[in-house]
Amino acid sequence: MKIGWIPIPTLNPLLLYFPLHYYINNGVLVKLFMVRFSV
Repeated sequence: MKIGWIPIPTLNPLLLYFPLHYYINNGVLVKLFMVRFSV
């Protein structure tokens, strides 16, 4: 997981507190991660 690569520090603690499946279900953040990783 390249969570630390994300420049937004606020997302780091959120990912630690909330389970990954929560973001996967949202789909929105998943798309953001796709864009971040693709860039």
